[in-house]
Amino acid sequence: MSFNPCDLSGKKIFVTGASSGIGRATAIYISKLGAKVVLTGRNKERLEQTLSMLEGEGHSYVSFDLTDLDNIENIFMESVKDGVKLSGMVHSAGIPFVMPLRSLTPTALQECFKNDFFCFVELVRQYSKTKYCDGGSIVAISSVTSVKPVAGEVGYSTAKAALNNAVLSMATELSKKNIRINGVLAGNILTEMAERTLEQYGNRELKDNEVKQSLIGRWGTLEEVASACAYLLSDMSSFTTAHLLDVSGGLK
Repeated sequence: MSFNPCDLSGKKIFVTGASSGIGRATAIYISKLGAKVVLTGRNKERLEQTLSMLEGEGHSYVSFDLTDLDNIENIFMESVKDGVKLSGMVHSAGIPFVMPLRSLTPTALQECFKNDFFCFVELVRQYSKTKYCDGGSIVAISSVTSVKPVAGEVGYSTAKAALNNAVLSMATELSKKNIRINGVLAGNILTEMAERTLEQYGNRELKDNEVKQSLIGRWGTLEEVASACAYLLSDMSSFTTAHLLDVSGGLK
């Protein structure tokens, strides 16, 4: 029998934003490592598509809009109705938010934080209840722009910076419940959304410009972020918490 230190067999992992992008790729990746996955996202049809891509059995999904902050607990109640508690969570849901300062009204900023920060805090608060989890590992997908901000992303980069600090702050409290929590600082990753943006603004020029900013010299893949999540979920990272893992190709 071969030894696989990243084996997730016997672990039940909750993944947000699982209808596309990093969330979908992570769900597929960890299912191949033996995890039982619970998917959530807004779009039921796309969640069903993700579900059909998973390996193994016993997976499920809950269609839900995470901006409905007051009712987030409902998705955890649904997730454990089979009597099996969660052993991990990957929070990938969020929205890109490019808006120049002159257009960033208090209402727009609040909406950005609701999508990219507030729901994360509430998800962790609910996950950490003993009736929903048996300890485990939480992974939050952040962005390298949270530590290397760029123009036009005041709202997004600040919301992700808040998420980073929440991860570091929560780690102390969650350690008492045998829960590890870490973040992933994703760089230029070729998601479906990024592909559409490249097509809209002139694929070749923009893509080449972004590549020049990476030490590795290319865009990252969804699987490369998913593998980082798998590492942080697995026992390979059992001595790692309160850490922000840079997966940006060495973005300058």
